[in-house]
Formats: sequence, C-alpha cells, structure tokens
Amino acid sequence: DTTMKVVTIHPDFAVYAPTAFTPNGDGINDDFEVKGIGIKTYLLQIYSRWGDLIYESKSLEDKWNGTIKGSDAPIGSYVYQIHYTSMIDRDYSTKGTVTLIR
Repeated sequence: DTTMKVVTIHPDFAVYAPTAFTPNGDGINDDFEVKGIGIKTYLLQIYSRWGDLIYESKSLEDKWNGTIKGSDAPIGSYVYQIHYTSMIDRDYSTKGTVTLIR
C-alpha cells in the first residue's frame, strides 16, 4: 500500500519600513527605504501632516529622499500607507509614520 499527501508550501513574505531617516547627505539613512521579500505587487504612498500625497511608488527599489517637488521636506512626521500582494495573491495593507530628521 502507498499513502500520499499533497503538501502546499507557501513562500514567506515580509515588509519592513523604518521609523525615521536623516536625509542630510552623510550616506547613513539618507532615504526612506521600504524592504520586502515575497511581494508580488506593491504601492507606497506618503502623506504630509495635512493629508496631501507627497510621494508614491510601485517599486521596492525606489526610495524617498525627503523632498517634496524637488525641495527639502520639513522636519517632522509623515504618514505612509503600503498596499501589497503576496506571492499567493493575498492582499495586505499597513500604515505607519516615519520621522524625517535633518
């Protein structure tokens, strides 16, 4: 006799966003960079304290350099929202704040 059981292994996925960054040109934490593994689709949106969309990206390769329309963004907290799909087509959203320090 032979017994067989099909086991489906779903790939791991994770998204990480830092809580602060320092775009001061010293080469350390100069950009707000979201990292992820096992992500199929991705959308990052960053908003000012007044709710204006100031940055948007659909690629984990992109980084926000702390500017708004080419000018340095003010020191302070910014709200971000991330929408992403895992490799098994499950949709997720997360939001948080990031502090810009110069």
